[in-house]
Amino acid sequence: MAETARAQYQHFVPQFLLRNFSHPYKPQNTDTKKSKRSKRKYAKGMFPGDLVVRNLDLSADPPVICETPVKRILGQVDMYRDTSSQSPEQQQYIEHMFSRIEGQTSAIFRKITKAFEQKDQGLWLTRDERDLIRKFLFLLKYRGSGFYQRFYHDTAEAYDSNDRELLRDYMAENGYKRPVDVWFHNLKTIMELRMDPEGAWILELPKRMFFTDAMWFVSHCQSKYMAICTPSDPNDEFILTDNSYNVFEGPNYSAADERTGKIEGTAHTPLHEFAPISPKLMIVLRSYVFTVAEEDANADAKLDRDFFRSTVLDSVYKREVKSLLADLPIQKARNNYSEIINGRVKLINGEDGQNRKDHKFCFKFFPIETQHVNTINGILLDNAYHCSSVVFKTIESFMHTLEWFLTAPCTIGKIITGEDADLRLTCLKKLAAVSQSLGSDKKPVWREEPVPVVQGLENLRLMHIERSRLSGEMVKGGSKESILGDMAQAALMWKLRVKIDVWSHGLDESLRQRNRELLIEAYLRLPPRRVWYFVKHLRFAFLSSIHDCEVYEIEQLAQNERLKILRGDRSYQKLGNLILNEDEKIELLTRMMVRSRFMEVLNGKLEKGLLEQLKNVFFEVVYLTPPYNVKA
Repeated sequence: MAETARAQYQHFVPQFLLRNFSHPYKPQNTDTKKSKRSKRKYAKGMFPGDLVVRNLDLSADPPVICETPVKRILGQVDMYRDTSSQSPEQQQYIEHMFSRIEGQTSAIFRKITKAFEQKDQGLWLTRDERDLIRKFLFLLKYRGSGFYQRFYHDTAEAYDSNDRELLRDYMAENGYKRPVDVWFHNLKTIMELRMDPEGAWILELPKRMFFTDAMWFVSHCQSKYMAICTPSDPNDEFILTDNSYNVFEGPNYSAADERTGKIEGTAHTPLHEFAPISPKLMIVLRSYVFTVAEEDANADAKLDRDFFRSTVLDSVYKREVKSLLADLPIQKARNNYSEIINGRVKLINGEDGQNRKDHKFCFKFFPIETQHVNTINGILLDNAYHCSSVVFKTIESFMHTLEWFLTAPCTIGKIITGEDADLRLTCLKKLAAVSQSLGSDKKPVWREEPVPVVQGLENLRLMHIERSRLSGEMVKGGSKESILGDMAQAALMWKLRVKIDVWSHGLDESLRQRNRELLIEAYLRLPPRRVWYFVKHLRFAFLSSIHDCEVYEIEQLAQNERLKILRGDRSYQKLGNLILNEDEKIELLTRMMVRSRFMEVLNGKLEKGLLEQLKNVFFEVVYLTPPYNVKA
């Protein structure tokens, strides 16, 4: 019989971070006539000198501002206890692993806070230290209460996140009985991961844990840069909420399926993410979509950034995306292996462009104005509707930032919509009541918006599921020795494809087309992972319209089908209320029609197996396209 483990209060925000917001407890109205030997118990189990934090308790109704011991806030009893293990020690193995990595990371965070306290302009971190911070920030996100709610189920059927089919397949393939077992395995895998300078871990990690979450970790570490901000006004302070490390600034949309009524997220792109270190220090992760002038002076680097921006923004949202923090005055950390000469990055003597363990990075403390501090705090408050606590240092600073948030225009948020609309409204009303109790007489502002209703939303979700499955298959088979080579070869493959067209300009078109087909046929015999990287380049060029895809037969078919649609022979109105404009619906219907005849028009041009693979690239990888007989 398994031993019974003693219950533990386990923090999802580590105590070493909470202490930066704390102060020693000083009981009010203490009876000084009490005997010194008295063992009087003070409020809520707190004793003079205990570390406590001021916080707004949102779980209370009405909410109250109070002091809470550091050891009993932003945590949960037995949150990481694995009940499938036999002994109490084994049941707490995840918590023990957190303790070890927190010990390692707290030393680096103390190095940061000490440099700031000494009024240094910044500090140098090694590559290992920087990568450990990146890993730890993801763990703060992934270990939080939201992911506890996502995974803590005893059966696969109880898991209902929008990647449910993928997780259930993963559980079946790997013998997991409970979704929480996958969560524990993922946490353990990330904590044990060695992030080698060469980057082989990027390809290895998806083989060792749930694929979509592995790729999310890769994106978290590789598609953003890290900066440290501090308020320029000594009266300004950052706040800390339950989910601070999960909050992002950037577009975030959801919709309701017309048939089922179920509300699902349709698109989101983090442009900035946040990690409070103390009331005076905030780590900001900024997306690589933002220009880095000295890097973009290099044409290849700018092309890579333009491609990334096209992938995550331009091809997803059909209007210009503006960031609330686009003018945040931060910069990418400098390093000890390059220098900036005439506005361009140049490697110093002895460097060959390879990442090395002994490389270092200089992180400055960037002073930011009150407007930016309020905006960051406002974004955290706007996402506090699932939170139990808002931790702050001084009541005066919190009072001002709360009033600013509640009275600011709704560009900062405060839009009541989505499946959590009731929670959002309740939270805003609680915050307004607190602001009023603190002396504000300003009227709070928020806005209600209906959830867009979309036809075929569930079909689109399933298409994304299939795309994720394909992505998982395409990156399998690589190794530490192959990953960088595959990426380099894919870039050369794309350049060769372009050069063949340039070199053959003016020749007979049938000869040019035959050359293209022979090249694609040769490419399709390469390892799938390399084809996948090539397709990432191909997609950038292809995405505009299928009638410009440079496969002659497909171009002709697409032009004919498009003409029929424009003449009214085929109506794109059958696509319903998809989040697409008129031109995009015409493009989608054109691709659906081309897909239905793709094999027919290219019959005999390539082997059947190669044709199937090419069809997959066109309609599953480059541009997700449902079959014509399936309503989009």
